[in-house]
Amino acid sequence: MASIIKAISTDPQSIHVWKVGAEGEERVAAELATVPGLRVLHDRRFRGTQGNLDHLVIAPAGIFVIDAKKLVGQIRIRNKGWLLRPNYRLYVGGRDRTQLAESMAWQVDAVEAALTTARLDRLPPVTPVLCLVGADWPLLSPPREFMGVRLESERSIKKAVSEPVELDPEPARIRTRSRPACEVAAFDTE
Repeated sequence: MASIIKAISTDPQSIHVWKVGAEGEERVAAELATVPGLRVLHDRRFRGTQGNLDHLVIAPAGIFVIDAKKLVGQIRIRNKGWLLRPNYRLYVGGRDRTQLAESMAWQVDAVEAALTTARLDRLPPVTPVLCLVGADWPLLSPPREFMGVRLESERSIKKAVSEPVELDPEPARIRTRSRPACEVAAFDTE
């Protein structure tokens, strides 16, 4: 009987996407578990929002909001604009994934609002990180940041959250504007 049901129906696409996403989150969680001295919260929902935070890492260097995505293909930042009006986009495997970085803004805002509500004397820096699990990183000049969001792999995430960083006195914010034209040489142009 089960084989008949399996032959007739398959999992809906939403279940397949959820399984792939969960696998990426689990791989990042396993890597973070090996770093001593971290406090990590996984799969947290914030009141008043539709989404969840995949990983919230409290480290000596600050707080890291990590969104884990399991994607296939090479990571590239492309200029879809022109020299005087650049329009940088994040591509993974030929698909525009810019929205992944843009959607980190609400996550950072939610964490900062929670910290402000807790009335801390000094707010720690909150760093958004997009962890691209399974993607191919270029050997020469791999992108490390896009729109103020750090780009990491499941292999590099441990170093990113554990190494001491020199903190800027101004709180880090996700940039919504394109990069200056002088930075064009470091990125792919189409």
